[in-house]
Amino acid sequence: MDIDGDELVIQARSCDERPPFAHHGKLITFHRVRILRASTY
Repeated sequence: MDIDGDELVIQARSCDERPPFAHHGKLITFHRVRILRASTY
């Protein structure tokens, strides 16, 4: 997780099939969420 200007950048690791162990996730996705600073206190 990181803040890039007015956006929150998230990297998530998951798996498209049932892996033998939790750390064997082979699907990495990146997400950007706009931060609404005006609505935070």
